[in-house]
Amino acid sequence: MTDVAAVVIGVLKFYFTWIFEVIVSFIPVKPKDVSKDIVLITGGGSGFGHLLAVKFAKLGSTLILWDINAQGLQETKEQIVKNGGKCHTYVCDICNRNEVYEIAEKVKKEVGNVTILVNNAGIAYSASFLKLNDENIERTFQVNTLSHFWTCKAFLPSMLNSNSGHIVSIASVASFAGIPKLSDYSASKAAAASFMESLFLELQLSGKNNIKLTAVCPYFMNTGMFAGSESSFMKNLEPEYAADIAMKGILRNEIFVTIPKTLLIPYALKPILPPKAGVEMIKLLGIDTALDNFVGRHKVSLNNNTNEK
Repeated sequence: MTDVAAVVIGVLKFYFTWIFEVIVSFIPVKPKDVSKDIVLITGGGSGFGHLLAVKFAKLGSTLILWDINAQGLQETKEQIVKNGGKCHTYVCDICNRNEVYEIAEKVKKEVGNVTILVNNAGIAYSASFLKLNDENIERTFQVNTLSHFWTCKAFLPSMLNSNSGHIVSIASVASFAGIPKLSDYSASKAAAASFMESLFLELQLSGKNNIKLTAVCPYFMNTGMFAGSESSFMKNLEPEYAADIAMKGILRNEIFVTIPKTLLIPYALKPILPPKAGVEMIKLLGIDTALDNFVGRHKVSLNNNTNEK
């Protein structure tokens, strides 16, 4: 087989698999039962993590919430317990791998083995590349990427022992499309998505295919993380809507979830479009000016706007 033929066959396989997965995602299936699962959500004290926690609790799951925001953790726990749910909270700085490992051991002793891990915590700074503070760039990768390595190292071994479990990464549209004025965020989310892909392949090739992985890639949401951002083409997602779609994908064991589904189009086209066409697509979607009025949840300085989920 010639090199050209191999490439053509590879591309055809990619698009056949992609089309198949898209079709399957529209087929109604019975969602899996998570009533006996122990679900750990990072960044569970507010925003999207809070919404996911409430939804898992309504399905009977035992919740473990990690956050650096103690007040947010308490408020989420009170809401869950008030409605008859089970919730445990731990203040944890996921940027500190030793703290992650230490609190993970505490979780195993006090609650049990985590069966669903949701890496949700995230941070975003909006500024042109040269205006980004070095420390902010490092923190973006610590929260959005490296923390996934530490949590997975902490909780994957027990999943491997039982050949069961589920790891979820709340990524972003920026995972597969670099966003102007979000160079560090885009790079960190792309790295997190690539990590999930590599881990998925390792598990599949090792025969541990009962451990499910789901990467959720939403557009900007109105959670406060991207407050002030606005595209002329697409409105920011309402968090409840995005959480419902994310939960649907998780409960169906979908590997890749975009919110909305129309984002699958640019995702599929990117490998075959020339870079300059990407520039025109960014303009068409209004992404080039979407962050001009970015505020975020916390404004720390003129050129370092930040917000954590």
